[in-house]
Amino acid sequence: MIKNSEIMDMGNAAIKGFRFKAAGATFWGNLIILIAIFPFVFIFEEFKEPNVLSLENIFIDLVSNIVATIIAYTFGIGFLAYFYEIYKNRTSSFSKLFIGFRHFPRNAIVLFVGAFVIHAFTKLPIDLYHLFSAPASTEVWPIITLSIFVLALFFFTGYKLFPTWIALLIKLPMDSSTKLTELAKQTYRQVSVYNFNFFCLYLRFILWGIIGLFTLGIGFLWIIPFTVTSAIIFFDIIFNPLDYAAPKAPSAQPGT
Repeated sequence: MIKNSEIMDMGNAAIKGFRFKAAGATFWGNLIILIAIFPFVFIFEEFKEPNVLSLENIFIDLVSNIVATIIAYTFGIGFLAYFYEIYKNRTSSFSKLFIGFRHFPRNAIVLFVGAFVIHAFTKLPIDLYHLFSAPASTEVWPIITLSIFVLALFFFTGYKLFPTWIALLIKLPMDSSTKLTELAKQTYRQVSVYNFNFFCLYLRFILWGIIGLFTLGIGFLWIIPFTVTSAIIFFDIIFNPLDYAAPKAPSAQPGT
């Protein structure tokens, strides 16, 4: 595997000549996602009983979050395809942002599973604890312990599965014929051995994200394309290792 520093250098080089287009796609893409998600969130909020923690409200929250995540990551598939096209073919097309809708029922199955895992391992256990614990209880240690357990489970699951999840989102628009279960297994086998490498790369992304905060968010218009392209290169190296293999020096011929 190529060093992460080299991968990020490759990512930076890949978007040269496309920086303003990439920044525009990042801005408009995220704006479209917000516009697409807002009506669903508003509709689900109308069904909730205000200021009440109930099983019904928890279920509505879960469904709302899953729907929002599916919509966001459907555009996410297109976002990855947009930058993959820049990296591999040196072209950009805004229509790529919508490619996740091309096989939406198929993609939605993958996104539903991912969305459910994300929300089942974060807010849902905490809400259920508050719902079924004694209302008059003032104990803080049980909720602290549960929070630590949920976070540990979330980070462990993320470490094991998040790289495969991103890799699968890259593969979905490129492979519409392989069965989803087989595609997921194939991707996991390819990617899981590099989980630690991706974890280290992701730490670099977080550092860049912190830098972006100091720009009042404006810097993210250039940081996001840079980090997304770097991630795409990381997975492309895994998918197509021969494309990145260093050429072998010619062997000496007898008598020369």
